[in-house]
Amino acid sequence: YLYEKSNGLFYHGFTFKENNNFGNVFWCRGNSWYTAASMDFVEILGDSLSKSSKDFIVESYKSQIDALIKYQDDSGLWHTVIDDTDSYLEVSGSAGIAYGLLRGLKLGILDESYKVYAEKAINGIVKNIDSDGSVLNVSAGTAIGYNKEHYKNIMTAPMAYGQSLVIMALSEALK
Repeated sequence: YLYEKSNGLFYHGFTFKENNNFGNVFWCRGNSWYTAASMDFVEILGDSLSKSSKDFIVESYKSQIDALIKYQDDSGLWHTVIDDTDSYLEVSGSAGIAYGLLRGLKLGILDESYKVYAEKAINGIVKNIDSDGSVLNVSAGTAIGYNKEHYKNIMTAPMAYGQSLVIMALSEALK
């Protein structure tokens, strides 16, 4: 219900009551959870994962990555609404995507041509770490919205999950 096969991205939510994806928004941090977790899931389950399940996860991951790199900003980050360049650049989701890119490279699921996107993301993330270590430009808690404007109006502030996603990305980059 969240995965959009036509472009490889994930919607923020789905309602069975209205049978739709609310505002049809491709939210950055929401997408990053799949980018990051899918690679950890594949590695942790390893050979206990059936071939068909692994193939499904890997193919949807690769499709998502190919979609995401089209939307990567020159800064290395992604917009909070991935396909809307009028929305602000968001660091926590970008960190989750960077982590997932690096994990895909490490596992050999992505070839070396994707390394440039991961490095660009890491550079953009580092530029958003304040002198006291706070991660800047992290969207606050984000309820599902009915339009892109909802997401554009979410305030940004240092948040624990932003710190955590950045630690994950930077730790993986150091490996």
